[in-house]
Amino acid sequence: MNRYNTCHKSIHKDEFGNHYFDIFTLPLENLKITNVPQEYILTENDIVRFDLLIYRVYGNCSYDELVLYYNKIGSIYDVTPGTKIYFPSKTDLDNFYNRNFKWILMKLIYWI
Repeated sequence: MNRYNTCHKSIHKDEFGNHYFDIFTLPLENLKITNVPQEYILTENDIVRFDLLIYRVYGNCSYDELVLYYNKIGSIYDVTPGTKIYFPSKTDLDNFYNRNFKWILMKLIYWI
């Protein structure tokens, strides 16, 4: 599942003319937290290789932007070592993607 399927395209484009996805249009009001998020204190290594931290927590790097957005962090490089963040459970994140991905599929089917 592509995490960008739940985002709108931004007005900004890459060098090939493709629109970037606007992660701030993720419908986070649909993120239902049923398990207590795991508290974590970031180290310098975590900030430099946030993808590896996300992989260690979830077994998949695809949750990185959602975790940042959940913690109201625009970019991992905006934080310093010692910053506290919270990891929602993988079940809660998977449920969020599944609910929103089904909505996108229904939208696509409607327009066909």
